[in-house]
Amino acid sequence: MASEFGVSASAKLGYSIKQDVPSFAVLLIFIISLATLWLLRVQGLLRTHGSISSIYEYVYYHGKKIYKDAPLHETPSIFAENLQGRLQTGYRWLSPAPGEIRLLTKLYLQETYSAHPITKDEHIHAVKVWRKLFWRLLYARVVLARSIGAKPAGESVKNSSQAG
Repeated sequence: MASEFGVSASAKLGYSIKQDVPSFAVLLIFIISLATLWLLRVQGLLRTHGSISSIYEYVYYHGKKIYKDAPLHETPSIFAENLQGRLQTGYRWLSPAPGEIRLLTKLYLQETYSAHPITKDEHIHAVKVWRKLFWRLLYARVVLARSIGAKPAGESVKNSSQAG
């Protein structure tokens, strides 16, 4: 009877979106993966760092988001020292960050101002340290952003004693 009206057997069964869900899922995963890789590259994690200076640029870029009131004229050593102070929050996962910042700053200063060049092993080690520090700095931004609204415990006691 369907052939009498010109309707094919496949049209009679109808179209179901369920047929395309697996291909849409694969496409979506592929697009999200590409976007993530692009974002990590732009943020400095997946970039090929030919020098310690290129690593330090990203340390400064991400560190500046944590240590927002850093003066422009601050030396790398002072910037690193103040950033390390901001990262000493008591969170266990952030505890290695000050040492990593210290190491990368030392290598940056050595590469920039010293007559002794950075060895290939030091460069490889710096890249490994940067890959760990990258995630710590992102974590620190999240943790510190949430704690901005909360007052430290000592501050509320100090304010109440001054009020009286």
